[in-house]
Amino acid sequence: MIDTIKISYKLPVSKINSIKNSFDVCKTLHRGEFGDWFSEKYFMNKSFQYTFHEKNDLVNFDYITVDGSLSKQIKGDNYQNHKYLKEDVSEFYDILEKDIGFSFSEEDIVFISRFDTGINLLNVQAGNVIPSVMSLSPSRMSKHLWDGVFRVGNKTRQLRIYDKSKEILEKQKPLSGDLKKFLKENSITRIETQIVRSRNIVEKHKINSISDLLDIDNQKKVFFDTYRKIINSGKIKEMQKENYSLTLKEYRELQELKTVIKDFGDLEVYRKHLLKKGFDKGNVSRSISRLRNLIQFLEKDALSSLDKRIEEEIKKLVGK
Repeated sequence: MIDTIKISYKLPVSKINSIKNSFDVCKTLHRGEFGDWFSEKYFMNKSFQYTFHEKNDLVNFDYITVDGSLSKQIKGDNYQNHKYLKEDVSEFYDILEKDIGFSFSEEDIVFISRFDTGINLLNVQAGNVIPSVMSLSPSRMSKHLWDGVFRVGNKTRQLRIYDKSKEILEKQKPLSGDLKKFLKENSITRIETQIVRSRNIVEKHKINSISDLLDIDNQKKVFFDTYRKIINSGKIKEMQKENYSLTLKEYRELQELKTVIKDFGDLEVYRKHLLKKGFDKGNVSRSISRLRNLIQFLEKDALSSLDKRIEEEIKKLVGK
């Protein structure tokens, strides 16, 4: 479940000059929760970027930040659902030692400022999930849909949903023949959560180390805490409270709505279709209004189905 992380380690004074002499320097101004600072970016290896930070008015020591996809670095990809073992903690530190030239320990961690989790759902269409999530996520949160990737969230947490198989086919080169064939025959919808800020990760979720980050129970807790705060806010809560029963007429209209969504994708497209066919404008408007009132039941079904699939995939991981 874990994917991108951002962790900062305090540097021993004896190693600072050797780091400066090892990599090319590129001075960069950063603006963050602890204030503004200059950093010198040195090195990027596979999925990890290493950034050197000089001590400043806010932090009185030099430190290095490790930023990138832990899933890709340790497991080789992030389109499968991986479970991590104790040996993976040692492998992570072995990678850092190989890249930087010396080793860190858990005690050297000073900030954990980003923690992404994700679950991959095989043969779930992202296009069928995104409209429900867009509708049910709180209006106060920022929402963006661009190039098939839906993002919703605020400054401290975010949810992303997209077609992972499409992304791999378009962006990951080269691909093996077997993987290319698999991705063309199967769809993978990826649901990612992201939390940022050290206070949010360390204090709220009690995550202080790589061991904590790789713990499947912590990953599960952070994923659902973020996912449900975004998706299960607002209208979905009211729908669950009401526990409304459909009348026979509403049930028939709901079946009609499912067909409309399948054939036309959107009620506005359906409305224009009916008007083009010559039906009375008033009757069409009343019909569309009734169908629109029933959308919440489709959304509730879609979210219940999504919850179930996510739970199933996480149970498989916990059981490994």
